[in-house]
Amino acid sequence: MRRKVYATNRERKIDQLIGFVAFPLVNGVLWFVTNRLLAWAAVACRGPDYDLARACILLMPWIINGIVIALAFLFRPAIGDGYIACIGVALFIPLVLSILFVAACFSVGLIQGAIPRGMRYDTWVYRLTFCGPMLLGLLLLGLGFLAWAVRWWRRE
Repeated sequence: MRRKVYATNRERKIDQLIGFVAFPLVNGVLWFVTNRLLAWAAVACRGPDYDLARACILLMPWIINGIVIALAFLFRPAIGDGYIACIGVALFIPLVLSILFVAACFSVGLIQGAIPRGMRYDTWVYRLTFCGPMLLGLLLLGLGFLAWAVRWWRRE
């Protein structure tokens, strides 16, 4: 088998998209298989045999992902790029959501500190001060992603 030479940028983007979609599919199947095998090993194995079986089962997704990435970069490098990009997105989204959550919690603390003692706290104030930054951040994140996706797809 030979390394793919892309004639057009569109072919490369289609392969990148295939790699981006392949990561969650491959790892979804691996998650299901790993859980089934761990359940089987818990029933079938005892003592040190269970520890060895568990270690082998838990190494399986790492080995399979390594093989998939290596083969992708050897034969269809754009698929490997998309696979790695999906890993990056899978790490980036929780990071951004945690930053938004901390910002929302901080805004609630600011509002609580600004309300004089003895006043009745309304639940809509809490909901607005907590959900407002979260929803605004998610909206901006979604719009930024859409703009990036359109720009990426149209770029030649």
